[in-house]
Amino acid sequence: MPRTLLALLTSLASLAAAPPVTATTAAGTGDRAASQEDPDVLYRQRETLDLAQRAAEIWEARLAANPRDFGTACSLARARLYIGESLARSERVPHFKSGMAAARIAAALEPQRPDGYFWLGVNTGAFASASSLFTALRQLPAIRQAMQASVARDPAFAKGSGLCALGKYYNAVPTLFGGDKEQSEALLRRCVAYDPESVVGHYYLGQTLAARGKKDEARASLQVAIDAPFDPDYVPEGKVWKTRARRLLARLNGVTP
Repeated sequence: MPRTLLALLTSLASLAAAPPVTATTAAGTGDRAASQEDPDVLYRQRETLDLAQRAAEIWEARLAANPRDFGTACSLARARLYIGESLARSERVPHFKSGMAAARIAAALEPQRPDGYFWLGVNTGAFASASSLFTALRQLPAIRQAMQASVARDPAFAKGSGLCALGKYYNAVPTLFGGDKEQSEALLRRCVAYDPESVVGHYYLGQTLAARGKKDEARASLQVAIDAPFDPDYVPEGKVWKTRARRLLARLNGVTP
């Protein structure tokens, strides 16, 4: 499988499904000190990677103290995914493995819910993208099965995030290994039906449409991604997807970004 295809099996940090965090304002020294140890507050500032890392460490300690804390397991899986994707390729794998482990705990604690399977799928996809070709190929069934399990439990989860991730998978993987661009398009259209302003959903739909030769439709979908307002809970991720959408649209228009 060409490396360019493997690169598509990266994580979906912008599809984070943790509940939105309520913004807080520290009025005094005590409040500021408390916010420094509140992982939700720290993670809202995740573009400063040290703060994201501190949030992950706090969640990791909480999960060690209470291995039955479903919410903490999901938050840790989300944070490790984001941190790993923000690092150099050579430094990513330990974070994705940590995210996979946390996601497995979440799935075992609440097997009827989609969250744990979603986080397992995207962390495993990220792990595959950071690994050798042989290791990546071995992970393909696990990625697909985790995302299918998430969608089967609730396709509307996190505004259709599981549908988006699965649609991305079917476009990224060559037909020989189970890829299906027609299926990818169908899944991504279901995703954006749940959230018509999904930046990542329209970016991946545009990518699939371009791969299917539907360039005018691809341009339209990419323009939606570019023009859509930022989701206030996912601004760092939205910046990434909008940049990628602009680059792909430029290529479709014959412009070198």
